[in-house]
Amino acid sequence: MNLQLLEQIKTALQDTEHQYYFDKINIRIVVISKWAKSYDNGDFQACEIVNIERNPNNFVQIDSISDMDEFEWMNDFCAEIGNPEKLYEALSSSNVFGEFQKYIEKLDINDKWQAFYKKQVEIYAQYLVSNYMH
Repeated sequence: MNLQLLEQIKTALQDTEHQYYFDKINIRIVVISKWAKSYDNGDFQACEIVNIERNPNNFVQIDSISDMDEFEWMNDFCAEIGNPEKLYEALSSSNVFGEFQKYIEKLDINDKWQAFYKKQVEIYAQYLVSNYMH
């Protein structure tokens, strides 16, 4: 497995400020600012955008982790730890992410959550790399 590619995909999954594409021909990750425009002549990112637009079958967009995926991971985390009643309560609130964070800090399990989250990102990234490399 290409470790550099894996690390770049893990970054892509957690970055909401850029657009990431896997270049199937050159086996690399292309990073583009969300504000880059293809008509910005001379700009390297503009050239990459034009390349992607002209050859869309050569690229796979890597989206950041969705709220739905993160919510599922939060539910999985609740099931994995003991006494998750307060966390389940947070998951049914109108401010799910804020309440969940508040409770994991209150329960002093933020380190466990961060380790769990990191593991989920790793699993997801490995899955994507295996799909891209074959």
